[in-house]
Amino acid sequence: MTKDGTTLTTPPDKAVSTGVGLAPLLPGFIPVFEEHEARLAAGYQLPEWDALEPAQRVLEVAHFRARRLVHMHEEDAVARAIEKRGKR
Repeated sequence: MTKDGTTLTTPPDKAVSTGVGLAPLLPGFIPVFEEHEARLAAGYQLPEWDALEPAQRVLEVAHFRARRLVHMHEEDAVARAIEKRGKR
């Protein structure tokens, strides 16, 4: 995923930080809260989610993270455009 030819791996520079972080129960695992958000965003009920192969759940979480990152960059682009119009 790229933005203006640059690979997107982090939020925009001007993104507001809440200071809130999600920590997994064990190193290398996905935080439970984030997995729950990804499940809800994908439209799975808990029994359906639990029936998925772990690799499929990981893909859903990765997709959720990518969508969230893109949304943050979209919001940043809108904010910059509004700021730019205001300076005219």
